[in-house]
Amino acid sequence: MTVLTEFVNVNLSIMAHAHIKHKSKGLGSAIEKVTEATGIKKVVEAGAKALGKDCGCSKRRDFLDNPNLAVNKIFYKGDKK
Repeated sequence: MTVLTEFVNVNLSIMAHAHIKHKSKGLGSAIEKVTEATGIKKVVEAGAKALGKDCGCSKRRDFLDNPNLAVNKIFYKGDKK
């Protein structure tokens, strides 16, 4: 196995473990990936479920993924997925 092949395999393994399967559509999707990878999302969802409320994660993600937000125009320009 070449060094390049080993490097690619290790990086693919890390990406799969971190749930990085596609590019973020915007800031909301990027934040969601971080919270999933760190376990924060599960804690928040469990807390919201215990209180009988919606955590609001999807609404927040969708709002922050808005292509008209300045941050998305700057950092996610050209990403039309």
